[in-house]
Amino acid sequence: MISCVGQQDGQPLQQAKYDLQLKDSLVIPIDVTTKPKSRQLQYLEKEQLLVALNENKNSLQFYDLRLGKLVKKIKFEREGPQGVGNLNGFLVAGGYYYLLNSYKYQLFQFDTLGNKLQKYSLLKANQQPGQGTATPFAMTSRPPFLNGDMLYLRGATDVFAAHLKPSDERQLIALNLTDGAYQYLVPGPKEYDGKEMNINLSMREPTFFFITEQVKVVFSHRYSEYLYVYDLKSGKQQRYPAKTKHFKQVNQMIATGDGGSDNLDFYRENSCYSTVVYDKYRKVYYRFVEMPSKKALEMKSIFVFEYRNLAVIILDENFNQVGETAVLPPYHDQNNFFVTQKGLYLRKFTDNEDEMVFSRFELLKR
Repeated sequence: MISCVGQQDGQPLQQAKYDLQLKDSLVIPIDVTTKPKSRQLQYLEKEQLLVALNENKNSLQFYDLRLGKLVKKIKFEREGPQGVGNLNGFLVAGGYYYLLNSYKYQLFQFDTLGNKLQKYSLLKANQQPGQGTATPFAMTSRPPFLNGDMLYLRGATDVFAAHLKPSDERQLIALNLTDGAYQYLVPGPKEYDGKEMNINLSMREPTFFFITEQVKVVFSHRYSEYLYVYDLKSGKQQRYPAKTKHFKQVNQMIATGDGGSDNLDFYRENSCYSTVVYDKYRKVYYRFVEMPSKKALEMKSIFVFEYRNLAVIILDENFNQVGETAVLPPYHDQNNFFVTQKGLYLRKFTDNEDEMVFSRFELLKR
């Protein structure tokens, strides 16, 4: 596929037309085997089920949102003929379960009875994990998705091993479920080229959302003021301004040392863009912005992300900015969310390990 980047006309915020307002909370009791902080969630609209990955138990857990409780769980073996290793990503679609073992670069297809049907490798012949490619992975904010016989998931050619410019790197794996062939799609942002930034965090962590009816993928990069929209049919990419009103520019992380403590200090002290979500019921996009908070600045924990302040940029279906809402404490996880006809649900950080709590936000006209 041929890819190019064009500038489009999405308009910056002139006068806010919409706000996100906190309305109420959804509380779901969980058992002792369930992690309240799931790596990945998926909302099944027809069944009104919320599916959560339980990495501790290598299982998928199904919560009925009408009843507010767990109604089903499916555990997958780590070893043996039905084994999948350690699960860290999934997709429920088309009557199948697609299960990702990131560190083995493997994807498995199961039927709804829990029988393994197919195994796919995301490595070339004689290629070792971590050799020339970044680890494929899945999260709520980077979800795998289906389009026909193709399954797409987050993955990247490795800029360090291949000595690529960010704009030459590819960010999405396209896997043909019929024959197992795969390729890498979607170039990185040209605005990253020539900058001595920490590529490991900036390029490895764009979030994205697939717009089914448009067959397009929308990307949000941490250090870019733009949203990038990739057309799966044409292979073309366009960008649209999606800038916050809370700061003038994003400070880019410079690559220093091994990146460990330096990365955490930089992240604690600086703002960045984050998750992008499409709300198909109201035909708007939400782009999250992370900013330092007093509590986050005082912390030395790796869980500093739990205490970041959030803002949400609201864009219409043509990428015109129509509002921006500050989400105030208590703190919320923009990587654990789902959208229903009732609104946007963000998981609320809580010390109570016996429940998952989601705050429900409604989009309201000013």
